[in-house]
Amino acid sequence: MVKPVTLACGHSGCRHCLATLIGIETFPKCPLCKAPIGTDGTLHVNVALDDIIGDFNVKCNKSGCLWKGKFHEHEQHLKRCGKFQTACANDGCGEMVARERMAAHTAQCAKHKLPCQQCGRKITRESFEEHTASLCSNKRVPCPLSCGTSLPRLHLTLHLSECSERAVRCAVTGCTAIIKQKNMPQHSINAAATHSVLQEGEVQRLRGLMHFKRAKPRWILEERGVFSFRWRGEKWNNVKGSHLFSTEYRCPNGNRWRAHIRFAGLSLELVSAVTAVVVGTRIVLMPDSCEEKVFPFPAKEIKEGEVAANIPRCELDHMDPEDIMIVKFVLTYYLLKEDK
Repeated sequence: MVKPVTLACGHSGCRHCLATLIGIETFPKCPLCKAPIGTDGTLHVNVALDDIIGDFNVKCNKSGCLWKGKFHEHEQHLKRCGKFQTACANDGCGEMVARERMAAHTAQCAKHKLPCQQCGRKITRESFEEHTASLCSNKRVPCPLSCGTSLPRLHLTLHLSECSERAVRCAVTGCTAIIKQKNMPQHSINAAATHSVLQEGEVQRLRGLMHFKRAKPRWILEERGVFSFRWRGEKWNNVKGSHLFSTEYRCPNGNRWRAHIRFAGLSLELVSAVTAVVVGTRIVLMPDSCEEKVFPFPAKEIKEGEVAANIPRCELDHMDPEDIMIVKFVLTYYLLKEDK
């Protein structure tokens, strides 16, 4: 019985046990006489009984401990008892170790953190070797290209970009030589004649390009005709998440077009055409409850089977679910001709 308390009925009991009883019972009663116990939470220590219990001769119940003494001294003894099991304080360990062995355990605990002499960070013993070997940014390492330089690992990338031992390609256009950077001056001397021929060829190539750009004709788009058609379907609520295809629409010039809604969005496809055509496209969403949404697409060359325009699915998701799906497609055909 630790810290005995006396109830109103006159019976005494352990303060911890009675406090637990009061905490879990709605109407707590004395375990002996069943008299009601007040629920105000006040339990007064029986001083006389506590002194009697505290004067009992006891011994430590921890295995291997030889301590003997008075009961009231037992609590203080447990705070320094070498056989008392305590949890290792290192994060991630938690192993229960006798207090007298804690120092030895800490000296070899895998979760114990040690300061890195290079970067100052504290690293667990189990990760220390890996940190030192390949992770510590301040550890000095030799250049992997064997130039003889030793430098902190965090400077290694910058060093490799200018290391004299790194392999580089000759900067002269047409020269395929790949040599060490430190040997580049000697290469420039040894290959001077070859470089001269290559550079003369490059000059001639650039002159040809400049002449071509001056002589290259300008092209313009001449409008040849405008055609349009509508696709009317069910409510947008029934369309979302579906894969739908419109009927094929035939233009006067013989081209056939088809619209479809897939996961990616709303697209317009050139189903059939004898030759490639240059077409500018406008897709108009025509809801009942709000203003039209117009999506223009610039003119481009389209071949049979290619998509002329596409509206992302997210734009369709913004449509009112109760509106009827009405989509208008406007096709402007162009002729590509030289501007004279």
